[in-house]
Amino acid sequence: MVKSFFNYVCEQRALVKALDVITQKRGYAYNEEYCVFPDPDAPDPSLHLNGVAFGVSDEEVVITEAECWQYVRQVGLFWIEHNKVDADAVKRILLSIPG
Repeated sequence: MVKSFFNYVCEQRALVKALDVITQKRGYAYNEEYCVFPDPDAPDPSLHLNGVAFGVSDEEVVITEAECWQYVRQVGLFWIEHNKVDADAVKRILLSIPG
């Protein structure tokens, strides 16, 4: 599910923006695909998560923040290796990963 989210974002040429927003622990959505961080103070109880939610189409999975950062690192490093266009921006974003 998480890989599907990142694959979709890459296909839409929105990875750099997505990584930038996600590393700030803000949610990111593109069409029906999304990444949402927990917000225990939100009036909407669906945002009182025990981890980071990734959704693709009608499916959702919640993973730990540590797992989220692992995926972000993997995707970012893959992008740097295969797409030199935004490599410097992605490198800067990877340096800002929490933890």
